[in-house]
Amino acid sequence: MKYLDSTDVEVRREAVISCATHLISLHSHKMEHSSKLIIDIIQRLLKFLLTEKNLSVRHAIINSFTEDYDIFFSHPQMMRYLIILLHDSDFKIRVRVISILGRLSKINPGYVLPEIRNVFVENLQKIRMSEDIITKEESSDIFAVIIKEIPQIVHTYTESIVKVLTNLSSSQSTNLSLYGLQALGNMSLVEGNYLKNHIEQLLPIVIECIDDASYKKRVVAMRTLADLVMNTGSVIEPFLKYPDLLERLLTKVVQEKDREARILLIKILGVVGAVDHFSYNKYQIGLIEEENSRNTDENQTTDFTEGLSLKSSEYYPAFTLKLLIKLLGTTGPMIHFQRDVVFSTMKILKNME
Repeated sequence: MKYLDSTDVEVRREAVISCATHLISLHSHKMEHSSKLIIDIIQRLLKFLLTEKNLSVRHAIINSFTEDYDIFFSHPQMMRYLIILLHDSDFKIRVRVISILGRLSKINPGYVLPEIRNVFVENLQKIRMSEDIITKEESSDIFAVIIKEIPQIVHTYTESIVKVLTNLSSSQSTNLSLYGLQALGNMSLVEGNYLKNHIEQLLPIVIECIDDASYKKRVVAMRTLADLVMNTGSVIEPFLKYPDLLERLLTKVVQEKDREARILLIKILGVVGAVDHFSYNKYQIGLIEEENSRNTDENQTTDFTEGLSLKSSEYYPAFTLKLLIKLLGTTGPMIHFQRDVVFSTMKILKNME
């Protein structure tokens, strides 16, 4: 412990790592009076963490506190230091402390949850109100971590969280959108049933992010899509509501160069569900016919067969004329025969005079 007072930064950092390693060894051997000694040393390390100026040494201390220390941190006298560190000036330390408190919330929820709730609401307000992009990014990241590590407090604020995450995920800022997607994926693990009511609002945002230029954003969007579908029970529906999604995913599986991204794409295909090929094609054909019918109805001005009997000599020329006029409005392969269509139309009209 005497090396913690060294003027050399490297010496202090190595002293912290060595001390943390030996503490766990001391606890595992269950030596006499070891618990009291460990608590005293941890208190010394926490005080040192609060006063140390060098960030690398401070990070070494906070990162050395693994799950093995939770039994000691659960005491109120230890938690006081962690609560102070919740408002530390260094962002990484704040995030790490939230992760530790997330584990401790299962042991001593009465002491942890009120403090975390305050931090949660504070960061929610920062995301909404702050105009500083860095503050918003840090608050969004902490927001995602709290949802993942301490899901107990999410239920009360579900509606507000969904509104904030929708805005974040569709943000023009890559980092803000990234943290929003992460939080949305975490949220689906906690409140999947609630998000099912908002799935039509959320899916287009996530699907759009899959094609983003940023690799990190694409990967996070893929994970979020898989989590959303899996935890809301919306299997097969995305392929039916977004007919081009299946083709886009299959194309990206072939084109995507990164192995992790390709694995995620295959996972999405598995999670969304094995849609029946015949039913899917039938559904797509139905959509195309519906679109063509709508376009035809818009363009149709006259029904030449109206009021004519099948026995009438004018019925069949009128029926043919009706079909030819429909062909004039198409943009498919029949466009190459438009000259013949126009010639036939004019000839029929001339004969009907």
